[in-house]
Amino acid sequence: MERLNAKTMILELTRECNLACKHCFRGDSQNVYMDTKIIDYIFKNVCRINEFLLTGGEPLLALEQIKCIKDNIMKERINIGSTIIVTNGTVLTKDILNMLFQIDTRTDLEIRLSNDAFHLMEIKEKGLELKRKENIELLKSCFNVYVPEDKVYLVDRVGRAKNLTDEDLELINKNNPNTKYVFSNNRILQEYRRTYPLPSLSEDNVIEGTLNIDVYGNITPTYYSYETEDKNSYSTIKRNKTLKRIINEVEKI
Repeated sequence: MERLNAKTMILELTRECNLACKHCFRGDSQNVYMDTKIIDYIFKNVCRINEFLLTGGEPLLALEQIKCIKDNIMKERINIGSTIIVTNGTVLTKDILNMLFQIDTRTDLEIRLSNDAFHLMEIKEKGLELKRKENIELLKSCFNVYVPEDKVYLVDRVGRAKNLTDEDLELINKNNPNTKYVFSNNRILQEYRRTYPLPSLSEDNVIEGTLNIDVYGNITPTYYSYETEDKNSYSTIKRNKTLKRIINEVEKI
C-alpha cells in the first residue's frame, strides 16, 4: 500500500472536556472519543507528518487514544516533524506523562496551554488553579511549553459562545485591562480556512493543505464548532478505501 506524506494533520481525539468555558466555540462537552481503529488506519496510510496537532475537547483525557498514537509512532517508525497538544493544563497523570516522554523521543513535542481569561476564570471557579500550576511547572521541566499571551482575543458567536452577550464581554474586558476581547463575526473561521485549506494530493503523494479528521473519522473543512464541523464533513476514512482515494474525493467536492 502506498503511504502518503502529510504537511499538516489535526486529530480531534475527544469531544469531552472537564471545563465549560463561556467563550468555547466548540460547544458543550460530549462523551465521545475517536475509535483507535481510525488512528491505526491513518498511521498505516501515512509515513510522514510535518506538523501533527492533537486536539479536543481536552485531549489529555483521551488516554487510550494517546496510547494508540504512541504505540504507532514507536512501532511504525513514522516520521513526525513536530507534535502539538493543545490542553487547558488541568489534566495530567503519570501514565500520560510517561507516554508524552516516549512521543518526545520521536518528534519535537510542544505542549500548548490555553491561557485566556475565560479559561482562567473557569479554572478558578472549579478550584483547579493549584493543580494547573503544578502541572505547568512539571510540563515545563520536561517539554517545550508554549503559553500564549495575546493582547487581543477574537470570540465568534458559535458553540457555547453563541450565548455570550456584549455585557459579558464588557465585564471580562473590565476585569482584564491588559487584553481585549471582541466579537469577531466569524473572522476566526475565515482565517482558519485560509490557513488550513482542504486537503489535496500532489503527484508525489504529498497531502497539500490540512488533513483535519474529527472524532468520528470525518474529514472536515474546519476545526470549529461541533455543529458546523458535523454538518460540513466531506468524507469519512471509515469507508473501505485507501486514504489516497478518500482525499481525491474531497478534491472533487
